[in-house]
Formats: sequence, C-alpha cells, structure tokens
Amino acid sequence: GTLDKVVALHKDLVQVKSYADVVWPIWGESMPCKENPDKLVFTSKSYDNADMKPYIVPYLLDDQSSVKGNLIIVAGGGYSSRNNKGEGFPIAAAFNEKGYNCFLLQRRVEPYCAEDIWMDMQRSIRYVRFYGEKLGFGAMNNLLAAGFSGGSATVLGAIENLYGDIQPTIYDPTYVLDEIDAVNSDLDIAFLLYGPNPAPVHEGVYEGLVTENEKIPELFIAAGADDPTGAPEDNWVLYQTAREKTNAELHTFANVGHGFGVGFKKTNSTFWIDMADNFVTQSLAAREKAAKKNK
Repeated sequence: GTLDKVVALHKDLVQVKSYADVVWPIWGESMPCKENPDKLVFTSKSYDNADMKPYIVPYLLDDQSSVKGNLIIVAGGGYSSRNNKGEGFPIAAAFNEKGYNCFLLQRRVEPYCAEDIWMDMQRSIRYVRFYGEKLGFGAMNNLLAAGFSGGSATVLGAIENLYGDIQPTIYDPTYVLDEIDAVNSDLDIAFLLYGPNPAPVHEGVYEGLVTENEKIPELFIAAGADDPTGAPEDNWVLYQTAREKTNAELHTFANVGHGFGVGFKKTNSTFWIDMADNFVTQSLAAREKAAKKNK
C-alpha cells in the first residue's frame, strides 16, 4: 500500500547536509512566551507540535564580498501556518539570484499569541546581525525582511513593538536575556506583501503605522488589487502613515488576488522582486550620497 511505498522511499534517503548546517535554532535555553506555555492547547489541527522551536534556514551566497544585503523571509499563513512552498523557498531562491543572503524564518504560530510570534521576528533580526558580524557575512550594514500576509504582519509587529533595544521581557518578565538580546533589532528595509495589519484579529478601522519607533525601516509595500482580505485598502493607510516617517513605496497590481508569492503569471506582480531589488539599489545609493555629504 501507500504506507509501504513511503517507508521504502524513506530508506533510500541520503542525508547530504547535517541538521546544524541547514537549521539554525534562534532561541537558546530560554524562549519567551507571553502566556504560560504549559497551558497552550495543541490539537491535531495545530500546524506544529508542542515541541517545535523557532529556527532559521540559511541560504548563503558563496562569495560574501558580492553580497548586496541580508534578507530575512517570513512566509504567510496568517498566524496559524507557514506557506513555505509559495512564499518561502522560492523567494529565497529568487533573492539569492539578486545577490542577497537569505534567511527563512520558521516562526511560532497558533496556539502561540501574536506577541510570541513578533518576538521570534525580533530574535531573528538579532540572530542574523549577531552571527553575521561574527562570521563575516557581507553587507551587514543592510539588513532586510520580506513578509507575506501573516508574515508581513509579523514583520510589522516587530517594527511597531520590538525595535532597537526593547527586550522580550516586556511580554515575558521571566525570560532570561543572553548576549544576542544585547544586539540592536532595527531593520534597514522591509518588503511588506499583502499583510499591512499586525493585529491577529482585524477589528475596527485600521489606523496604519502607529509606533514610537524613531528608526522605521524603508518600506516597499505591495498587494493585488483583487485581494479579498482588504490588503489594498489597508496598504494605502499604511503608506500614508509611514511616508512622513520613512522612505516608502506603494504598489497595487491589477488583476491579482491574495498570495501571489513570486508573482502570478501574465500580471505585473511578476516584476515585484525586480522592483524591490531596485528599491534597495536606490536606498544604498542614497546612503552612500549622504555619507559623502557628511564627511
């Protein structure tokens, strides 16, 4: 039967890389949780088991001298799953080709709360910055994130609530800080794809970017015009509230719905990665110009 075939195929599998080479657990001995983790209820419908620990899958370029930026990727799936197939693996491959080290974050999802998921995002920023500088990754002065749907909400949750030197202890006073927590958690640029609202339950009128963060990253914001989640309308609010605080760019693609990932064929959404890459090129040029002016 089918099970016998699966077992036979499994016996033929050959491990070409060690677990440590392809998975980087982001938390140490302590992992913050806003609620008591022993009281979380995992069921057969939960995306993960209770023993899942957040981790990063690295996609590093061979030549670190040519790296353009370091990009943390957060696949969508609301706050209940992770769409790695459509918004994780292919995104990493595409941005590798553009010259970026990529780091695919496997964040916590329900029954963990939004704050736990935002803490995973903040930790991934600190983790990449800590080890990137320690291991000599290229372009460590250009740290980015790309989020899709719930992944975009995750990125925004960190931008709004867990930036700079803010610590996870604001949500979990029992969490034991380590050396990675001492690292700054600001991003330089964020790509926000069809997920402008970090709230887990979207009630009332969306007010856009509401934060005391004084170092908001530059924002590339996009959605499909036919997205039924309300992302196009909320993106406009996000853009209007962000444009006076940071450099921001907004795109709405015609004939495109939700979840376009690398882009839906025969629509302009297939150009978004090129456009986002050019947004980074402009940002780097502006920074270089400003640095020369300040000398």
